[in-house]
Amino acid sequence: MKNIQFQYRKTPENLTDREAIVLSEPSNNYFTLDITKIDVKEREKLEAGLAELQKEIDSAFSHRTKWLRDNGFGSYFRNFNKDKMSLVL
Repeated sequence: MKNIQFQYRKTPENLTDREAIVLSEPSNNYFTLDITKIDVKEREKLEAGLAELQKEIDSAFSHRTKWLRDNGFGSYFRNFNKDKMSLVL
């Protein structure tokens, strides 16, 4: 779990100080597995394994969201555009 503090400029006139728990890191890139040179058998094994793992990941994220909502934190979800953030600590 990572906490950050920053200033957020929603509009040129609206600058606020914020503190947040990071649930997902911002990125401009795709984080990938390059399968260009993987043969068909390996690809099938990889895709089946990743599909199974993704089910577990989806379940964990669903459980986290449910817990946050059940405990009264559901109205605190926010997306902050990293280009409007400054002084990030």
